[in-house]
Amino acid sequence: MGSEEERVLENQLEIQLQEQKDLLSALGDALAVDPSNLELLSVQEELVQAIKDAEDGLLHLKRARLLREVDAGLHDSNSTAQNVKVEPLDQTDFKPEPLEEQSYSVGSKCRFRYIDGLWYNGEVVRFEDSDTAKISFLTPTAEKMLEGEATTEEAKKSNHVMRKLDKRQQTRKHVLKNNLAVDIY
Repeated sequence: MGSEEERVLENQLEIQLQEQKDLLSALGDALAVDPSNLELLSVQEELVQAIKDAEDGLLHLKRARLLREVDAGLHDSNSTAQNVKVEPLDQTDFKPEPLEEQSYSVGSKCRFRYIDGLWYNGEVVRFEDSDTAKISFLTPTAEKMLEGEATTEEAKKSNHVMRKLDKRQQTRKHVLKNNLAVDIY
């Protein structure tokens, strides 16, 4: 069956289905007036079954048509993919870019690793000495990430936790010094 014929049949089934649903609604109104009419109840049961059958048939037609269209699309893409020549990657052609000495200035955008171990976008605010810098978050996601604001929770941290945080910051500053953790963009 052609695609156009299927669409015409689908449209006819949709129209028939809508007519049956309208008829079922009118039948429901008639049953509201005379709920004990056995003939109307029998017709209603038959109509409900006919609507179900029409919906199933319409679903089957649409599914079959769509699957054929998808298969045809996949067949076309497979034939296109067969025309592509795959070349192996030559490892001798690959040369990593050398690390260059980065120069940072106040206002430079960078990526840095915070004490939670995650990478964030930041901006250099100031240099504290030759090998450390104060960096602010470009998009802070917590109150503690705002520059210069310490929360009461941070003030209550134990000395042990503060020593751990200081150690992590020293590690971060060391990595920053070696230009391994900060990428200018």
